[in-house]
Amino acid sequence: MKRRICLVLSAVGLLVLPAILNRANPIVEWLFNELVFDSGRWRFEIHAPQIQNLDGWYITSRSGQAYFKNGIQLGSAYRVITPESLLSALTINPLGDSLTFHSPQSHRSWLYFGPGEMVAAPRIGQSLSLREFGTQFYYLDNTPTLGQPNDALNAFGTVQGHVSDSLGLPISGVMVSWGEMSHAYSDSAGNFSVTEYARRLSLNFTHSIFATRYVTVQVWPETTVVIGVTMDRIVDVQEGHSTSPPAFRLHVNYPNPFNPSTLIDYELAVRIWVTLKVYDVSGRQVAVLVDDLQERGYKTVKFDATHFASGVYFCRMEAGGFVDSKKLLLLK
Repeated sequence: MKRRICLVLSAVGLLVLPAILNRANPIVEWLFNELVFDSGRWRFEIHAPQIQNLDGWYITSRSGQAYFKNGIQLGSAYRVITPESLLSALTINPLGDSLTFHSPQSHRSWLYFGPGEMVAAPRIGQSLSLREFGTQFYYLDNTPTLGQPNDALNAFGTVQGHVSDSLGLPISGVMVSWGEMSHAYSDSAGNFSVTEYARRLSLNFTHSIFATRYVTVQVWPETTVVIGVTMDRIVDVQEGHSTSPPAFRLHVNYPNPFNPSTLIDYELAVRIWVTLKVYDVSGRQVAVLVDDLQERGYKTVKFDATHFASGVYFCRMEAGGFVDSKKLLLLK
């Protein structure tokens, strides 16, 4: 059953990536494959086909260090390490710790988790797991798989949110991006939804007429986190203000020139019937983007010109007695 967590947004974050410090030849990039806590007792998994055994290796936490017993074989196995695998006792704080592997050749591999780190501490019944393929990172999973390859069957959570301006009016067309290629957009009511691995997620909120916001939020597996984001309008040198109520206004599209699609921002001062239509240079109507009764606020609409020829087009906006048009340049 999914849970809902409500947060008041605010955020920055600190990100420390687990990695290997190569002082000689590289051995392995990620040693910690999975970590769980059961009633205060820790267990973790190592998967390192490049390493035959852990003879001479030791592990440190914030509270101490301990050497591994000789004879622990690795190879292709998903080897589970318990407190009994060490020559002496080692305390690992289940609320957050910094773990480091040390090899006889001074190679190191880190795992940092807990408050302020890349991933939160796993709760009882969860595991902190490594995404083994593609871009590697750690995430939380509700179904531990110690002793076998990690899966992500119960490792995704959702961030739902609302984007508004300083007056509380919704902003549509805000791009919410994270990672290298992932993104979503706020809808006409300013709402958005992101589903991702359960980890600390850095979200970027961008819009052509609002200052970019950066937000870090912890995503939990099979849980919905709800946030609210407020964006400030970019200072307009000609208008001389940065935060103002929406007026009737049609903004220049972006990008421009474009291929094959572009975004068009516009503002409505009141609830009103509005039309946005696109015409070619001969004055022929080629597309109707908006023809609807809309609420006051900031709006964005997409013009997809995939099936249009290169050239100049005009977007015309009508709302009550307000009429304006902007030139669009399609280059293919």
